[in-house]
Amino acid sequence: MDGATVQQIHDECNRVRAAHGLPALTLDAELCRESQAWAERMAATGQFRHGGGEEIIAWATWRQTAVEVIATWMSSRGHRAWILSRSAAAGWGEAQGRGKWYWSGSFDGAPDSVPGNAAPSPGVAPPKRPWWRVFLPWAAALLACCGATARVCAQDQLEFPPEVRAWFRNPYGSCVQCSIGMCGVWQNQPKATTLLWDSQYGSRVRGGSSPSRVENYCDRRQIPVYNVTGDVTWDWMKWTAKTGRMAAIGAGGSHFQTLCWWDSTSQRWYVCNNNSPTKIDEYTWTEFRRLHLASGEWVVILKTPAPPAYPSYVRWW
Repeated sequence: MDGATVQQIHDECNRVRAAHGLPALTLDAELCRESQAWAERMAATGQFRHGGGEEIIAWATWRQTAVEVIATWMSSRGHRAWILSRSAAAGWGEAQGRGKWYWSGSFDGAPDSVPGNAAPSPGVAPPKRPWWRVFLPWAAALLACCGATARVCAQDQLEFPPEVRAWFRNPYGSCVQCSIGMCGVWQNQPKATTLLWDSQYGSRVRGGSSPSRVENYCDRRQIPVYNVTGDVTWDWMKWTAKTGRMAAIGAGGSHFQTLCWWDSTSQRWYVCNNNSPTKIDEYTWTEFRRLHLASGEWVVILKTPAPPAYPSYVRWW
């Protein structure tokens, strides 16, 4: 990353800090090397994640200006906390790879409060919780879901009612939000379910998405997610299916669909395309691999417990 761009990002960060009554950060050469190394690793591997000692990261399909990069971080609660932190110095990195641009920032201190980024490995299931599912719609409540007492079987995802899936037919290129919304219904997360509409949880979110944008709007709505890119997505997708979850996944050219289930015996994958949500498509391993790679290795999984029982869908009024 050339010095001019480093300085531009640093100057913009300090401009924002000054607007909040905070002192300027010193540009630190060692922190810049650390940030640059991690940005280059993300670009080389295609994995958008933390892990290199950096505190903040961003991703886009175009080379953003310094103003855009800092604005992206300021729109995320966790990243904003670092920009406005008690640190005295910072360093920045930028790299391009696999058709994308990546940014990284490192600091020498700590903010007052930074939400944790740690996620369990795909082999670790989150804790169980008592079951009671109620779906609260966005404008005119349509359905409520009351659970049974038995544990859910993974293949029950295939019984997800087509009339409910139809709510998430893709409008205006909002395929990522459609898939997250469908997962929200399944996992009793109305903040995720209502992404496509104005609701008590916030304004509707439509249009194309990137990992950075997903992180930002999920953070605004306080939707806990695993936002995973790179070749680890395959293990994450298997984990979601084995634990009775669904996942929003890259599937098809520049498209997202909803992974409903994976049959480990037959190696068949079952996916709901939000362009035709009333049906579920079945893929062999070879077909599914081609489908996922066509969009890029990226999945979004709600960081909430799986439903412990298959729900019944009833009118609440």
